[in-house]
Amino acid sequence: MDCPLPIARSFLASHTDVHIEPWLQTGFSGAAIWQVQTAEGTYCLRRWPEEGLPPVRIRTLHHFLRDLANRGIDVVPVPVVAEDGSTLLWHDLAWWQLEPWMPGRADYSKVPTDERLRNIMHVVADIHCAAAQHEPQPEGREWFAGPLRAPSPNGEERLRLLRDRDAARTAALMQKLSMLPDAELQTIAAEVLLLYGQLRDGVALQVAEPFSRPLPLQVCLRDLWHDHVLLSGDDVTGIIDLSAARWDHVATDLARLLGSLVGDDHLRREQALDWYEERRPLSAEDRQLVVLFDRSAVLLSGLLWVERITSSGVPPENREAVAGRLRKFRDRMQTLADAG
Repeated sequence: MDCPLPIARSFLASHTDVHIEPWLQTGFSGAAIWQVQTAEGTYCLRRWPEEGLPPVRIRTLHHFLRDLANRGIDVVPVPVVAEDGSTLLWHDLAWWQLEPWMPGRADYSKVPTDERLRNIMHVVADIHCAAAQHEPQPEGREWFAGPLRAPSPNGEERLRLLRDRDAARTAALMQKLSMLPDAELQTIAAEVLLLYGQLRDGVALQVAEPFSRPLPLQVCLRDLWHDHVLLSGDDVTGIIDLSAARWDHVATDLARLLGSLVGDDHLRREQALDWYEERRPLSAEDRQLVVLFDRSAVLLSGLLWVERITSSGVPPENREAVAGRLRKFRDRMQTLADAG
């Protein structure tokens, strides 16, 4: 669709002077984004990808975000209600939503100060405290409710992936690397696969029991990382792209976030967890789970990205971003291998 202005107006019937333009900084999710500017404020119009979440899950996600806002969390984008009372519209063979355009930039890595990291950890702890009180709609219980103690769904999924991605599977992937568009990508991907083979058995042994034991669960964000945390100066002003939210253990969020913010700086990670604990307590088991979720993510993320790009290809406009991600995965895998 060339210009979805009529869709934006369905959400903004009372707004004046509405202008819209495509947002060029797209990610890998398949969603399309437009920035909508009005006299009353700036918004984000999102077209969900064809293979995206089912509408019932999107609507219950919207309910969760509104509940967080009602509990004092002001950094999440709560979707706007359209003229018909819905936060999700079907138009032009796609689902659409409108949400506030959150201020700030995902630039922690450019200015990685103590103050910024402390503020991030405080906001995440506050979100976890609010999310623990969430009462989902009946139709959303599949994603936003569950047993209070059970094995982490994310942990169980990683155990399955480690079982399935064996030597034969990675050898088959190695044979597909010639499909990648250039020699550099082929080389980085090969290094990722070799490191995966070196590390797989040791990491699988380390996580087998912790990822199988009952743990305290609640609603978590599950895709909380550097590029989804917006900062204005030292303050967190936006936590965005929350479509992965569902029932799990908070260590999944903390591992994903800190792996992207501090990488292999273990002292920095422990300091960040101390700052988190200024707002919400963590047990010794929770802290160890952060380490294990991070370690298993380091191992699996690179492999899954190699699977993805050998299966779906690499669009030219995403080539540098894909190469950058693979380098980061490879480098962290190498650090893990060097540590023994």
